[in-house]
Amino acid sequence: MTTTDLVITIFSTTGIVGLLLLGLGLLARSLYGQVLHRDLETHKSNLEKITFEHNVRYESLHIKRAEVIAKLYETLHYAEIASSRMVDYARGPNESTYQDDYKMAYDTSKALLSFFNVNRIYFDKSLCDKIEVFINALIRGLSEFQVVLSGMDTQGNTDEYVKTWQKTWNRVKTDLPQIREELEDQFRYLLGLEPPES
Repeated sequence: MTTTDLVITIFSTTGIVGLLLLGLGLLARSLYGQVLHRDLETHKSNLEKITFEHNVRYESLHIKRAEVIAKLYETLHYAEIASSRMVDYARGPNESTYQDDYKMAYDTSKALLSFFNVNRIYFDKSLCDKIEVFINALIRGLSEFQVVLSGMDTQGNTDEYVKTWQKTWNRVKTDLPQIREELEDQFRYLLGLEPPES
């Protein structure tokens, strides 16, 4: 074997080995790419499932929160109306008594407090504080109006219970609507209807 034959044999063997190695490399790369693609598709599928579950949970929470807001606002509205009726001065002969209106205001306020306490988890702390301000104003109005009713029943100091009545009237007719309007803005914001006002 001559040197030329030896060189040709070395190059051809090296070339065949090189081609084999190149082929094996391409095959390994292709297999690795398929494995990566399959893993990518699996991760993509898992991410889509997680996203779907999150969206369903978020939508369910939003729907539940909207239901709670609607019921809370309805209960709040009835409590405000009952309290407003309670402090009205003028009564016709066929209208309810002050005591009946007090009882209605008491019952609706109690229902509001109960519903709120059970569902306060759906609201942040600052909104809970605002709702409590409304409820506390209702309760103070009820407490003050008890003094008015006592004065009426005992024919006590007329000036005293008239002043208390006026104070209660102002709280119920002026303070409660202002607080309710603030709450309405927050409820609308939570429902996605408008941004809160500062």
